[in-house]
Amino acid sequence: MGYLVRVRGVEIECATLDDVDELIERYGQIGQADSVRNSQRAENSGARANPNAVVGGPGTTDKALLKQLVQSSEHGVSSGMIGGMLSAERKGIPTALSKWADRVGLPQDACIPSRPGGKRGWKLNEGALAAAREILSHGST
Repeated sequence: MGYLVRVRGVEIECATLDDVDELIERYGQIGQADSVRNSQRAENSGARANPNAVVGGPGTTDKALLKQLVQSSEHGVSSGMIGGMLSAERKGIPTALSKWADRVGLPQDACIPSRPGGKRGWKLNEGALAAAREILSHGST
């Protein structure tokens, strides 16, 4: 029985908890609860790994989402990607985005609905986009 760990988007199977501890020691704290899982249990249950779960220090996912929203400022980011990064689903995404915005120093209404690639998604409003660029340029998150 092994443990499936996702580090910066790469899945790594560890044979023992000591191996998991070594990864955490090298790459930081566990960022999300399901970034380390029992891989045999996950395979048997048919569960899919969260592609956005990360092992990293506090704020790693927050900063990654901020960068993604700035880079995708014209069309936005899909709700699926945002939901994965914030561990939220469907109707919970607006609330999760409001809390995220507050954590990174943006107004709670910073995100507005968009349609990236015809899918449901979100983007930063103009004022929040300028503030996000400022935050990233100063490395505040």
